Amino acid sequence: MLWATAGLDEFDGITKKFYKGAIGCVITFSTTDKASLEAVESWKAKVEAECPKVAMVLMQNKIDLADQASFTQQEAEAVATKTGLRLFRTSVKENLNVNEMFDALAADCVKLKRTTGVAEPSVGGTVKKTEGDGFNLGPEKEDEKRERKKKKLTCIV
Repeated sequence: MLWATAGLDEFDGITKKFYKGAIGCVITFSTTDKASLEAVESWKAKVEAECPKVAMVLMQNKIDLADQASFTQQEAEAVATKTGLRLFRTSVKENLNVNEMFDALAADCVKLKRTTGVAEPSVGGTVKKTEGDGFNLGPEKEDEKRERKKKKLTCIV
């Protein structure tokens, strides 16, 4: 299950509920909004305060609007380095690097599960390797759960 919390301070009380049980997080900032880049560190701290063991990646969105960028690529890379997050430059509109980012996050979630034994999320869900282009993230249905147990193809994280 994916949640978009929009990073707005006025929703802090609500968004903390969504962090509980999370095993993966995409911190996203916009190419055209320098304030979103400047907020990355505080967003990361908020997530870590609620979920100390969580896989995280940093996503710069709207790279298709590079001509309207409000910061340099070096500034974005500096934030990624400072926070220790892997940076993915994406365009959701043009579907650039989105699958790669989710593939990497899913792989990090599986690795985290294996190395730390992090409990399954309370809401339940699966990360499934698919034919072709990566992983599907979503709630697990009972018939899928039975198949997974039979074939051991799905890793619940």
